[in-house]
Amino acid sequence: MLEELQKRIQALEAQLASYHDQNVSVWAHASVLRGIAKGVMHGDEHGNMNPKEPVTREQLMVILDRLGLLG
Repeated sequence: MLEELQKRIQALEAQLASYHDQNVSVWAHASVLRGIAKGVMHGDEHGNMNPKEPVTREQLMVILDRLGLLG
């Protein structure tokens, strides 16, 4: 079971590394990985995560929808 968990973490790390701008803060790293794992967070059409950019209302609505919070 531990080996399976380690493989999953490595897969998520690889997915995060696939973004061109992978400079996610240390304090947010685990949360970003969880967001990717749950399909809540995706990069943009240019392959960027944009972790330092503000979130627009449009993006927030998509995130809330993906979380199932809009009904």
